[in-house]
Amino acid sequence: IKEMRQKVEKAKAEVEAERKGREESKSAVAESGSQVKQKDAQIRKLKRHMKDVATAQVENTFGGKNRLYVQFVVRLPGSIKLESFVAEMAPLSFMPLTVHYFLQQVQLGLWDNTVFNLNADHVLMAQPQTLRGETKRQDFLKVPALPYREYHKSYPHRPYTLGLNGDPGGPDFYINKIDNIESHGPDSEGNGAEPCFATVILGKEVVDKMSELE
Repeated sequence: IKEMRQKVEKAKAEVEAERKGREESKSAVAESGSQVKQKDAQIRKLKRHMKDVATAQVENTFGGKNRLYVQFVVRLPGSIKLESFVAEMAPLSFMPLTVHYFLQQVQLGLWDNTVFNLNADHVLMAQPQTLRGETKRQDFLKVPALPYREYHKSYPHRPYTLGLNGDPGGPDFYINKIDNIESHGPDSEGNGAEPCFATVILGKEVVDKMSELE
């Protein structure tokens, strides 16, 4: 995955360089246009291959041909009671890279004893930090970063879905409290969307309790 990510970044840089070079002359534009198309095709091929690899790894490790679920066990401030909610991962046909990325973190226990420490109007944010405020961000380097922002138009940022914060995304993730398609989805050109990779299907009342905390 790391090697393929480097290839994608190299191909993107070459595409950008070619696009800039098109302004030099009409003949250069014609030649560059053909080269850009070739590089774009190369990037699409590399992305498809990375998705196929991630899909196979999830299926082999987690039984990904079936639906995949993650249970979150939380304790609300001032309570000794443990409560939980369950999130169903997005179909691998939609978000294989992001699902694989998150499941690896869960398998390694990286999110154990961390917190949802940001309760904004639109999201509940989880960060790699302990109750004492100590960062665990270094631990998350055990899982390779995503090669690019993965997004599928059929899996948008609706209420109770989970998204990755940042570019290309993670490790911080959030639960959408409202419809965030406009703020976290793609722009008018289809770019800039943050990965949306799971949906809370059980325990929504627990998420609501978390959302009500000050």
